[in-house]
Amino acid sequence: MADRGTAATILERLLRAQRGMNFEQALEMESLAYSTLLGGAAFRRWLVARGDVSSAPIAAPPLQVARDGNTLTLMLNDPANRNAISAPMRDGLFDILTNALDDPTQPHIIIKGAGKCFSVGGHLPEFGTASDLAQAYLIRMERSIARLIDALRDRCTVHFHGAVIGSGLEVFAAAARCTAMPDTWFQLPEVKMGLIPGAGGTVTIPRRIGHERALELMLSGKRIGAGQALDWSLIDEIVG
Repeated sequence: MADRGTAATILERLLRAQRGMNFEQALEMESLAYSTLLGGAAFRRWLVARGDVSSAPIAAPPLQVARDGNTLTLMLNDPANRNAISAPMRDGLFDILTNALDDPTQPHIIIKGAGKCFSVGGHLPEFGTASDLAQAYLIRMERSIARLIDALRDRCTVHFHGAVIGSGLEVFAAAARCTAMPDTWFQLPEVKMGLIPGAGGTVTIPRRIGHERALELMLSGKRIGAGQALDWSLIDEIVG
């Protein structure tokens, strides 16, 4: 319990410190705090308690891309792993969104997920595999998907459905417009792992629902449905 309190305390201090910061500054603060907790005892114990995890082979490629006129549709396409944000998926998103940002035609971007859910967040077999936390911090900043979506913000729409967990929410909440199917639910479980949201969530989510509600969602780890998400402005519309 004391170790979980460490993550909670760092989260509370981080959200307080981020008030008034621009997106880039707040993202830097989050990544530093996340890197600190990756080296903490609570996260190590969570890894031991979790044990070995298996997964289906990652789809190749884990993204489908289609362009129709000036609309670019990205489909998270690893349903066997519930569209977990694996390293190959992150790399694909980074390359595609970087190209879209540089595209002089300025396409509108729509992001969806294949299968039963949008995304369950980080790919669990990759958790705890970084041997150099300082280098991991630099890579996380240089290849931040949330930062790219924020830069593309007014041109980006995300359609959620089913489970939307951890980084599956954090990254894509940076979009200007987020919609959800009625069956959608959202959850941020990182504090229970001895961590904090580390994919941009301490930046993107407070900008949508305010710091107090963001802190409540992150500390409790509770699930909220599409109706509550709409009431809180986490999403902009329930569709379908």
